[in-house]
Amino acid sequence: MVKSDSEYNQRFYAGNDMIKAHRGLDGFLFLENDTNNVWQQVAGDWELPKFFFDVWKARHVARIAICKSIGAEYSHIIVPNKETALIDAAAYNYKSSVLTS
Repeated sequence: MVKSDSEYNQRFYAGNDMIKAHRGLDGFLFLENDTNNVWQQVAGDWELPKFFFDVWKARHVARIAICKSIGAEYSHIIVPNKETALIDAAAYNYKSSVLTS
């Protein structure tokens, strides 16, 4: 089901009336109620648990060792997510669950 109060402020619902996505400016779609708590992370209201960093560090150390053993260089590239890169296009305030325009 789609509910809309304008061309841009559209929300997409699952069968249980939980918001799953909304259409921001210029037609960009943004997920809501995801398991990664993206909007809370973007707002600084949710931090990754420490064990995530420990796991990531161990993976990088292992990858570096593998690369070194075969004479390759290891690089890790971080790409910003859509919610960070296109925050203005989201036109969304998760705290109030209000779409803005």
